[in-house]
Amino acid sequence: NNTSNAGGGMYADYSSTTLKNIEITHNQAFGIQGGGLRINNSNGLHLMGVEIKSNTCNGEGAGVWVSGPTSFDNVKILSNIGAEAIYTYSSGTGIDFDNVTIASNTGPGVRVHCCSSESNFKDTRIKIIEKNKERAEEIAGELSSSIVINGDGLDEEILKEANIEESETVL
Repeated sequence: NNTSNAGGGMYADYSSTTLKNIEITHNQAFGIQGGGLRINNSNGLHLMGVEIKSNTCNGEGAGVWVSGPTSFDNVKILSNIGAEAIYTYSSGTGIDFDNVTIASNTGPGVRVHCCSSESNFKDTRIKIIEKNKERAEEIAGELSSSIVINGDGLDEEILKEANIEESETVL
């Protein structure tokens, strides 16, 4: 229940940060970045068994804003309010998701800003459920290695079609 200009729950610069088995909830960044967490120029952010829920940000990264290598392991990012649930700024460094749920946030789930011209997500193998038909077609055209299903991600029949119970990470 904290409020700040950036990093409502936690703000760190130039650090290697590991957070395990904690909840980051009901924080607010009234400024630019990171309702729950803002980790800047990170040497590595590792989230393990973390729930980031019900945070608010007027700018980027309602749940998490991070620059630098990042790994999410057994993480839930839920019901955050802002431009996107996770904003990550990467200069070609790694972003790893393992057993991650990103749901019921306002805006898109993850926004990745890469400043390296070599960064490329076109060959990433993921399943995407998109409600807007035109947007689903656009995404399918951009991500040739991915499966895009047009439908409501809360519809049980669509989730069965996507074989969601076998998925390791859900956005």
